[in-house]
Amino acid sequence: MLKRIGTDQLILGMYIHEFCGSWLDHPFVRVGGFLLSNPKDLDRVHGSSIREVWIDVSKGKDIPAHVKSVSREEADAEIEARLSTFGELPPEPAAPPIPKPPTVNQARLPAQLDTYYGTRPLHAVLERTAWHVAQHARQLDLVLGRSGVSGHMPLPAALLADLPLPKDAWDAEVPMS
Repeated sequence: MLKRIGTDQLILGMYIHEFCGSWLDHPFVRVGGFLLSNPKDLDRVHGSSIREVWIDVSKGKDIPAHVKSVSREEADAEIEARLSTFGELPPEPAAPPIPKPPTVNQARLPAQLDTYYGTRPLHAVLERTAWHVAQHARQLDLVLGRSGVSGHMPLPAALLADLPLPKDAWDAEVPMS
């Protein structure tokens, strides 16, 4: 059974199922939950900006009966109640039309650019920029897919089809397939 409690209520032997907040707000990189067995880990939780956690009492210690906690069902009901108020809000005004971008005067664009890897033609710099970002997107896509992140949607191959990307994600160390 999951319970949401304040981090000030954590004790060694509790199983932390999930932190309430961004993964950037705590120093743990573990995927999934873990048994809180190390006093240093407890200190790290208290030193972070996380103020609540979900504990799984079927895998670790529970809190005393007199201590306030929130069950998953109660949290879900609270979220549903908050979401139901959105239907009562006035409709948002229509977004203003998006203006057309200004026409680029091709004559003002430099034919060459100085980069950290030397002077290069403008078209080569722009192409390298596009495929470099795409390669990082592929790498992130691969990490998310292999990590089993819920809600992950792989990049459609059509998005990358015309870019001169290397075959592998990391210099032939990790194949993309």
